[in-house]
Amino acid sequence: MSSPDVNLAINRDPLIISADMLLIDAVALMSQQRCSYALTQDFDNNSNITGIVTERDIVKAAARGVVFNNTYVSEIMTSELLTVKEDEIKDIFTVIGLLRQNRIRHLPIVSANYDIVGMITYESIRDTLKPADLLKHRQVSEVMSTDVISASPNCSLLHLTQVMASRRVSCVVIVETSQDETLKLPIGIITERDIVQFCNLGLDLANIPTNQVMSQPLFHIKPDDSMWTAHYLMQTHRLRRLVVWNNTEKLGIITQTRIIEAINPVELWQTFESLQDFADAKTLEVKQLNKQLQNEIDKRKQVEIQLRESENRYRSIVEQASVGITQITLSGKLLQVNQHFCNILGFDESELLEKSLQHIILPEYLNIYEVSINKLLQCVTKSVSFEICLLARSNQVKWTRIDLSLVRDIDEKPQYIVGVIKDIGLSKQTEMALADNQRFLEAIIQANPSVLYVYDLADARNIYVNNKIFTFLGYRPYQVQAMGNSFFPRLMHPDDLIKFADHCQYLTNARDGEVVEFEYRIKHKNGEWRWLLSRDTVFSRTSDGKIKEILGTATDVTEHKIAQAALRESEERWQLALRGNNDGIWDYDLKTNKSLISHRCWEMLGYEDKKLSSFEEWTKLVHPEDVEAMMQQFEAHLNHQIPYYVAEYRMRCKNHDYKWVLSRGQALWDETGRAVRVVGSLTDISDRKKAEAKLQQALLNAETANRAKSEFLARMSHELRTPLNSIIGFTQVLQRETCTKTQNKYLDIINRNGQHLLGLINDVLEMSKIEAGKVKLNDTVFDLYSVLNELEESMAQLAVAKHLTLIFTCAQSVPEFITADERKLRQVLLNLLSNAIKFTSKGSIHLHVIYENGKLSFDVSDTGVGIAAEEIDNLFEAFMQSSNAKIQQGTGLGLSVCRSFVQLMGGEIKVQSVINQGSVFSFFLPIEVQNEVKANKITDSEKKRLAPGQQIYKILIVEDSWEHRHLLTQLLTPLGFVVREAKNGQHGLELWRKWKPHLIFMDMQMPLIDGYQATRQIKASTQGQNTKIIALTASALEEEKAIVFSAGCDDFQSKPFQAEEIFDKLAKHLGVVYVVEQSHNITLNKAAPIVKLTMLDLEVMPPQWRKAIYIAACECSDESILQLLQQIPAKYANLTSALRELVDNFHFDKIMELTAGDL
Repeated sequence: MSSPDVNLAINRDPLIISADMLLIDAVALMSQQRCSYALTQDFDNNSNITGIVTERDIVKAAARGVVFNNTYVSEIMTSELLTVKEDEIKDIFTVIGLLRQNRIRHLPIVSANYDIVGMITYESIRDTLKPADLLKHRQVSEVMSTDVISASPNCSLLHLTQVMASRRVSCVVIVETSQDETLKLPIGIITERDIVQFCNLGLDLANIPTNQVMSQPLFHIKPDDSMWTAHYLMQTHRLRRLVVWNNTEKLGIITQTRIIEAINPVELWQTFESLQDFADAKTLEVKQLNKQLQNEIDKRKQVEIQLRESENRYRSIVEQASVGITQITLSGKLLQVNQHFCNILGFDESELLEKSLQHIILPEYLNIYEVSINKLLQCVTKSVSFEICLLARSNQVKWTRIDLSLVRDIDEKPQYIVGVIKDIGLSKQTEMALADNQRFLEAIIQANPSVLYVYDLADARNIYVNNKIFTFLGYRPYQVQAMGNSFFPRLMHPDDLIKFADHCQYLTNARDGEVVEFEYRIKHKNGEWRWLLSRDTVFSRTSDGKIKEILGTATDVTEHKIAQAALRESEERWQLALRGNNDGIWDYDLKTNKSLISHRCWEMLGYEDKKLSSFEEWTKLVHPEDVEAMMQQFEAHLNHQIPYYVAEYRMRCKNHDYKWVLSRGQALWDETGRAVRVVGSLTDISDRKKAEAKLQQALLNAETANRAKSEFLARMSHELRTPLNSIIGFTQVLQRETCTKTQNKYLDIINRNGQHLLGLINDVLEMSKIEAGKVKLNDTVFDLYSVLNELEESMAQLAVAKHLTLIFTCAQSVPEFITADERKLRQVLLNLLSNAIKFTSKGSIHLHVIYENGKLSFDVSDTGVGIAAEEIDNLFEAFMQSSNAKIQQGTGLGLSVCRSFVQLMGGEIKVQSVINQGSVFSFFLPIEVQNEVKANKITDSEKKRLAPGQQIYKILIVEDSWEHRHLLTQLLTPLGFVVREAKNGQHGLELWRKWKPHLIFMDMQMPLIDGYQATRQIKASTQGQNTKIIALTASALEEEKAIVFSAGCDDFQSKPFQAEEIFDKLAKHLGVVYVVEQSHNITLNKAAPIVKLTMLDLEVMPPQWRKAIYIAACECSDESILQLLQQIPAKYANLTSALRELVDNFHFDKIMELTAGDL
């Protein structure tokens, strides 16, 4: 026995590249060929090998942060290269010694001329050596390395690469540490080859955690496993290293280098020599045995000849069989197949023998096969048969019937399975075609609009009927069958039963193909009589030619019968109506061009009866301006474009006046679809036309009145909003000052009532715009969370005042930033929440928001008084209020505006309510989700002054109202702005030219020069382009914005305004920054504590007084209640204060509850 052949360890096709190649390209080649090295050569000079670059070189380069795209191989390769001539290699152990001595893993083999021959690596040596005896008797723990470099799964690839380069290791084990940090659990590994592949992919090593790319699952062995097990795992899975781990001890690692180094050449030679001696001894024994066996062989040869002949006969039978035959292992592997089986599937014998039966069975039929095999193995049956689809060549599907039998040995142990396969494709096609035809026929029968039946003429009973019988008579087919020969006698009308007998008698002599009709009445299951029309023909005859069965159809002609009766009645009525009707009748024969005009037609035009020679003669009486339109309608009807001919036109009377008539007609068409006749009527509509003219004038008058109303509303809105701006604005100014608690309370009442009045004005104006169709969407990107938070804060004080719980909930799916009309959404939610609080005396109000499938849904629920079912339908109508709402203040427009806004935004609003349990208002809106992030708003109570270090901003206020100028000055001056005022547009232009302000607040309605003219003059100059102008207007109309912006204004602010809005405008256009200081005054967001009253508290006052309070509350008369409160003695000041608080907050319903006991 000789030592392993060293030539088998030489890879004679090594990877050779140019030293001038970019490193990224070299990495790609090494990754593609899964090669741990690349030799370099100067191809231009046809030189010998100049160097080598290995996976470790690439790892070092990656650890240094080398950019592979602009680095050449020559910059990192190893130039001093150890090579060995092929003829100097004695044996494999010489090579192993060189690798150990020089601490290298790659040994290039060259020729005598130093031309490259190949490469020897530890991997190629591992594949050559097969020292099973040596490796099986040595354990992994003898050669494994415990100096294992490990890392966390969260560390970056770059860090791992740097560790591998600095520690000169070929891999790093990825571990997870136990909770007590006593045990490291290996979960993956990163090798030099992995790093090469990652570099080839261009991965960002610094930003990719190890756990995303590590190799897993991890192959590992135990320390007490044999080295042969490690060698086998490496060779099977093409690995160069294995992790050693047994759940308790420290990590270890074993590489192919360690395995090869563990092989002692002396032991290997001794193994070879002992095996050689053993082989010689065994050879001698074999020779002796051969002599003994020769006689037996001679005896068996004769048996073999006989067996071979038997096998040949069997093979001949199998090969010539007209079915597929195969021998299968218990696991399904095909051991033997005949040619017919190959022909069925289109495979060669060699191809089939490489497959298992499971591989050629379609997946959906595998369960049938597995169940059948289990029956055989469990002795349930001796053979099984089933039909399944097999996968033939080119993915063709073959229907087959398979019969399997289990062959057992003498001990009844299963040995193999014999299968017989028959191609049943043709029969399956026939079967499926038959089934399709059956389904098709059944579908036709069941879809037939008529009852289809087979009637046995001899037995007088139905033997088949389709499901249509149920539609016609209410009986199921099985019920008809159960009636037998009593069906017709039981259900047919007595008057028709005699005719039916004649019908059956006639059928006994009918000819084949002859169709015999019979019309009769039959009783429906519900007791109604239905008319049926039967069409019968011969279906089958007896052997002597007599008719046995009749095939027939029955159609329900009840409606036709009713229509015939109605037609007769209609004809009678028509004749009566024609004699007494005021309409004229005409008949136009298109074939002859002759017309028949009734007496009434001529009479309505003032003519005596006269004959017309043609239809054109009639059209001469039509007004010239109406002829074309009349003929277009006439031709459209004749061409099947419109179902009826209808035309209104004027006709000349005998006195030469024109009279309006309505002409209507219906054409009759022949079998080709061509119109042959038109019959119609003529109606005098002169009076209607006069009425329409009057109606048109009335509509014109109404539109004029509507425009006047809109102009009035716009003007009144301006007139009302202007003083409101001063009221609300100066209230906010005072709230920023140091005030007493009482003063703050009064300011709160003023501001709340001002906002209430503003809401009423807005509702009326919005309703006017909605009616005029002038409401438009103004979609913007805004912070939905901020809007909901602001609503929750503003509603909280109203809820606290009524001792209610206010709950806002948002699903996690609700986006923060969306595109929608923020103002309209805010107004809808504000109206719904305000109503919920207003009509709830105890319990809670809940706003729930969800986002799903691009839609934002809102549910506002309360535990209030509820709404009666009969009032819900009109709830969203303008000026409509529920009976429970009539004791509350309001215009009755809020919900109408809500519905209009929701519909305008593409959504829908609905309500569910139960009296004394509460209501739920729900609506949804389609929205667009955005990712924009906006800065948080700062409230006006926090904006105290400008942040230091900013320039001095000059603000010009151009306003004809002294109150509004003074209000803005009072708001802006304390913050640090320099403010000047102009009382009209002309004065404003002069100050702008001299003073050069940074920003102008411009009122648009002023005497002399208004804001529009002043803005145009300013923006027309170069200097004015840099001056920001914010328009101030009391108009609440959306279209006003377009006019303002067209004049050149940079922004728009409607009156009345909030101080916060003014501050936000300045921050937006000037970029100013405020110092945030929390106000020490009592803010409007904090509701003062309310004393909760009971009926007992009011019993200190006489019953007449309590009744007067109740009546005043029903009338919502705050003045009357306040006068009555003056009658309360001073010692009950708390009672006076609590009732005044209810009046100030419009809680008339609460007052009514407290005083209702005296009625």
